[in-house]
This record gives sequence, structure tokens and C-alpha cells, in this order.
Amino acid sequence: MARPTIFAHPKFRRLVYELAIPEPYVLGHLEFLWHVGYESGEAVIGDAVDVELAAKWAGEAGKFCDALVSVHLLDV
Repeated sequence: MARPTIFAHPKFRRLVYELAIPEPYVLGHLEFLWHVGYESGEAVIGDAVDVELAAKWAGEAGKFCDALVSVHLLDV
């Protein structure tokens, strides 16, 4: 059986679509975000600014968080 990965997951594909940036960039932002969560051991990173800083998002303010909420990867 093949090992499932994030690359074929519908939420990942939708996030790529919503952000309109290449898959490797989206994966990188998610990895940075997850790293901060794992490091702190906390489920909550902070507000939208804190989440985007953790993800190293350099795009339009709020766009990354809005996309995460849209694809159900972030609760508000």
C-alpha cells in the first residue's frame, strides 16, 4: 500500500489554489507553521499575525490565514 502524503490531500490542493503560489512554497509555509506548534507544544499559536509570522508568510496580510480557514486547516 502506498504511503499517504499531504501532496494528494484535497485540503492541500485547495490551499495551493487559494494562495495561488507553487506547491513547494505552500508546503514550506506549512512546515514553518507546524514547527512553531511542535516547538511550543501548544495548540494555539496566537492571532492571525502570529500565525503568518510563524509560517514566514510574506504575502498580503491576512491571505494565508484566510486560506487556512477556507480549507478547514485553521479554526477561528
